[in-house]
Amino acid sequence: MKALSMKQPVPELILQGKKTIELRTWNTSFRGTFGLHASLNNLNGFDLDPTILPHSALVGTADLIDVVHFQSLEHLRSMHEQHLARAQDWFVPGKTYGFLLKNPIRFPKPIPLKGKLNFFPVADIREPQQ
Repeated sequence: MKALSMKQPVPELILQGKKTIELRTWNTSFRGTFGLHASLNNLNGFDLDPTILPHSALVGTADLIDVVHFQSLEHLRSMHEQHLARAQDWFVPGKTYGFLLKNPIRFPKPIPLKGKLNFFPVADIREPQQ
């Protein structure tokens, strides 16, 4: 299985179903279930306190079902309710991609793990031990 590292509270927002598009400046051909990894770092600007959330751990899974290539700032802004990011901070002409996510599942307990860049391999974590 693969995992993708994100700054908190991004994985938490995905698990709550509030964020259904994860923005990246790179594309992927990967489709399928992947682990949501909460990195050591935090993002500010959301209504969640990232300091009380799990860090450096796998916190759940989601399905990447497709990728949107944002060709304009207006296109990115039109989907704000799905990605929740400040479009002007994210838009890079020709290099803004949205990973469309479905079926988030929270693990009963976070699984400690150091993150890596891009998608990275992890043991099969679909049914963690409780």
